Amino acid sequence: MLTITPISFSGIRTLPKTRNVTTPKLQQDTFVKSNNVSFKGKNEDDFISWANETNFKNEIGKILTNPDLILGKGYNHTAYRIPGNEDYVLRIGRSSDGFYENADWENSKITNIEDKNLTINIGQPIAYIEAQSEKVFPVPVEVLKKQTGEVLGIKAYQTLLADEFGTLRKGEIPYEDISRKEYYANSVHEVSKLPVEAFEKLIEELKIAGEAGYYFDHLNSNNLLVDAKNQKINLIDMEKGPNSPRCDAILYALTNISYYSTYTSYYTEPLMSEEQKNQVTDDTVTIIKKFIIAMKNKGEKFDRHCLTYEFQTTMAHSLPFLKTFMVFDSRSAFDKLEKMGVA
Repeated sequence: MLTITPISFSGIRTLPKTRNVTTPKLQQDTFVKSNNVSFKGKNEDDFISWANETNFKNEIGKILTNPDLILGKGYNHTAYRIPGNEDYVLRIGRSSDGFYENADWENSKITNIEDKNLTINIGQPIAYIEAQSEKVFPVPVEVLKKQTGEVLGIKAYQTLLADEFGTLRKGEIPYEDISRKEYYANSVHEVSKLPVEAFEKLIEELKIAGEAGYYFDHLNSNNLLVDAKNQKINLIDMEKGPNSPRCDAILYALTNISYYSTYTSYYTEPLMSEEQKNQVTDDTVTIIKKFIIAMKNKGEKFDRHCLTYEFQTTMAHSLPFLKTFMVFDSRSAFDKLEKMGVA
């Protein structure tokens, strides 16, 4: 088994082990967030049959106007829990807010949109509901397979903005808010505790999804759900696209390294303690080490000549990445990765 032992290097003191971080409370702005709910392998025909048997169409308007049923909100979508059904969620575009209150749901049409090429659950749409609205255009609602776990980390700063002048979207808290920092630290800590097998499974499922034509957006770590109970990392919000999964992109998302500098900053209030910063650094190193072992076990490699821009500019120069390999620069880190057979 591959073993990487981090040590401190000149100019940086040895980073001590610290206590575990506690789970903070933060209302995450993602389109799916569910706890202790398992997907039972049902398909879209099961949903349509269930909908017909339960007169579900009459309940859609009530669900979409009940804030207590909101599972989460993303930049483009809002997801809702379906009372009496633990296998699916409803998702509606946020641009449709206000258009569904008076829609004719009783006479809506449910269409099967199953992707026969996809053999795993990535929270994909399996049905499409369309109803006529008094506000001109039909109201589209998607039915998604439900995933389990807590969203990983904090999404990119740009997704919180309402305009190019840095104005926060309505209801958003500041990027550096203590609740975000605490959630980030706990999230990274939970990922670090997962076994290597969880990272291997993630690599496998991303390859399967990629072969079916789905694209993983590594810029948003919220597209990964950490299922601590089942020791698994689940995928959500994948879109059709030409890009195949790349290990550097996956690691960038897994570590939520885009938020590391905000968390460890000496300039963004509130400041975190040295103990807290050290804990996040150690947890991130652990994730990197486990992911590299998983890569080696699955026969995967980094392509040092074709890395994502975000990996090159953020991950490759970060303290956790350099500390993992006991080096001062990314070139030396990749030299070591080549010797390990993963680059």
